[in-house]
Amino acid sequence: MIRRLPLALLLLAVAAGSAAAQTDPLDRVETLIAQARYDEARERLAELLGAESELVGAARARALLLRASLSHDAAAAEDDYLALVLGYPVSPDASLALLRLGQSALSSGDANRAVGYLQRLVRDYPGSPLRGEALLWLARAHDRAGNFQARCAAIDAGLQAARGDIIVAPLLRAADADPPCAALPPDSPAAEPDAGAIVPMIEPVSTAPDTDTTPTEPPQPEFAVQAGAFAERAPAEVLAGRLRLAGFDPRIVTVPANSLIRVRVGRHESAEAANETAAALRAAGFEAVVVADAASENTR
Repeated sequence: MIRRLPLALLLLAVAAGSAAAQTDPLDRVETLIAQARYDEARERLAELLGAESELVGAARARALLLRASLSHDAAAAEDDYLALVLGYPVSPDASLALLRLGQSALSSGDANRAVGYLQRLVRDYPGSPLRGEALLWLARAHDRAGNFQARCAAIDAGLQAARGDIIVAPLLRAADADPPCAALPPDSPAAEPDAGAIVPMIEPVSTAPDTDTTPTEPPQPEFAVQAGAFAERAPAEVLAGRLRLAGFDPRIVTVPANSLIRVRVGRHESAEAANETAAALRAAGFEAVVVADAASENTR
């Protein structure tokens, strides 16, 4: 004989389940945002991401994305987006963070860095629903950088990815304007870079020739490969330990005017050499981003 629970107990169980489903603190933050209570949302995120934070994994990535989207400071927002991308690359929010980084770089006039972020999104997240939009912005970044053949390649790929999208597809067709792709000769310069190469996320610093004959110290290597960036030291130590086990020689550093704790491998005088190290890291299953500020690192 099957015994049935009293109706009152069933209702209590349903109510308890509903209450549990509403206890996610980030849901509360999103409710505050939907109500345009942005200052309260920022305060709540500051608490959730504080020193005693219990948010881990996808939840922390989501919190970083929300804080970045609410930030008044473009540099602080970029820090959060980078922390998300480098620290939580398998998060469902990582592709959106890369898109925002690309858009921000392009709006600030740094087309080459925008290309780096957007190419990474297209390459590393082929199944992302943002692929069509990412290719639109990649086409715009290539156009701004004068890479017209690469722009056309991004438009073609974007039209395939955004087929049926009544917003993105027309914008991609509009991007094929000046010069029109059909008018470009097949040997036009600035073709799409090798998809396997990793574009530096920070533009290399160029120096003018120095006519002073006074002996100077040899220049410090500018390039390094970054495997992760974190708000706290503990996860950086964990990543460094994994890298050592895999045979790499990591270091934990910071850079001026930025509080993120970074895990890096190698110091190189050229982006090409850094790309080789990055390829080795990726082959071993790690994230790898070429950066060009190794000379300004502070060891932690």
